[in-house]
Amino acid sequence: MSTSTTTPADEQTETTANDDAQDGGASPQVAPSDTDLTEISGVGGSKAEALIEEGFTSVADVREASVEALTAVDGVSETRAQSFKDSIEESDEDADDSPADADNTSDESEADNAEDNSDEALNDDESGDSEDSEADDDEEADSQHSSSETGPIGGHDAVPKAEGSPGLFEAAIEQSYLVSLFKRIKVHGDECKLHVNEEGVRAVIVDPANVSMGDQDLGARAFERLDADGGILGINVDRILEVLDLADSSSDLVQLSLDPATRKLKVAIEGLEATLALIDPDSIRTEPELPDLQLPTEADLEMEPLKRGLSAADMVSDHVKVSSDPEAEAVFIEAEGDTDEVSHTIGDDDYNALVTGHEANTSIFSLDYLKDMKKPIDGSTEVTIKFGSEFPLLMHHEFADGHGRCDMMVAPRIQGD
Repeated sequence: MSTSTTTPADEQTETTANDDAQDGGASPQVAPSDTDLTEISGVGGSKAEALIEEGFTSVADVREASVEALTAVDGVSETRAQSFKDSIEESDEDADDSPADADNTSDESEADNAEDNSDEALNDDESGDSEDSEADDDEEADSQHSSSETGPIGGHDAVPKAEGSPGLFEAAIEQSYLVSLFKRIKVHGDECKLHVNEEGVRAVIVDPANVSMGDQDLGARAFERLDADGGILGINVDRILEVLDLADSSSDLVQLSLDPATRKLKVAIEGLEATLALIDPDSIRTEPELPDLQLPTEADLEMEPLKRGLSAADMVSDHVKVSSDPEAEAVFIEAEGDTDEVSHTIGDDDYNALVTGHEANTSIFSLDYLKDMKKPIDGSTEVTIKFGSEFPLLMHHEFADGHGRCDMMVAPRIQGD
């Protein structure tokens, strides 16, 4: 899915791709824009500002700097500094894979194929065995691919769920990342089952009334350190947010460690230590399965116009109508009270929103749930929403500098009920 916001890096990538297309070659991947630090994996707006304050104003500066020099930046450990440099190195290697290299590879492949065809004519039995083996390999690859979990909207690979009780869980992560995760979980409930493993952490939760659901995770790259053998932790969301709120800075490093003997989670933040009792996961509400709905209207936009429309609707009513018009390519937020009414149009002209769909759709939702959903999402965050007439509204976005994935769903109020 494309969004309507275009950065200088996007324009550079698009220009390169167009030039290659005109030359008749395949489009190579390009290295990060040298002036945009956020093109480095793991560097968001706050990290970019911290790097610039220490004199690292470009990707080239980070590429040439030592790991030790980068650790002088506030909130950057040796592990994170090395991940920055690894990200740049991987992008540089991708950019070096030019169309000419692809052509040479193709020529070599054709020569190899010609030789293989000659061998096949002399060794039909061996060729048959080889084909069977390749088919088995393809089937195994397909099986591995299909086992990967994805979110219902964004299609991003989700951190897999775990089972049982972990014997080991030790992690170090920036405070802001962890707060962002638990604030999104808090939208739907006060307790959650937190799945932990070597690929990250994940929580899937439904509110007590079964109206709203959330599936959110943080991948392993969000962590400075992550050691986990897989399992589920029962978390009191309010309590851990209270402890995290005691940090001096959002860039403070939070140390987490599980004591498997006492079933308690130790949280340490810059000299502050807290030990939190865990909840028995079996006593927490059963996790829902977010449905993979094929909804007719989809909109890519920033969160700010949605926040504005919902705030306006809250002035006159406790529910809101969300509708779409394929001809206008817009989403409408409307509310009507006893005496007053408001409407807010979100389209390409005013908000660079990309709205797709072939039919008009309308659903009514409780404002209480939508207001809770919008609270943890910054106005500049790019979100994707999908809905249909009297179907749930699905919202997908990323957080924690792209290391976090969040899918939210809210059920509609059926008209006439």
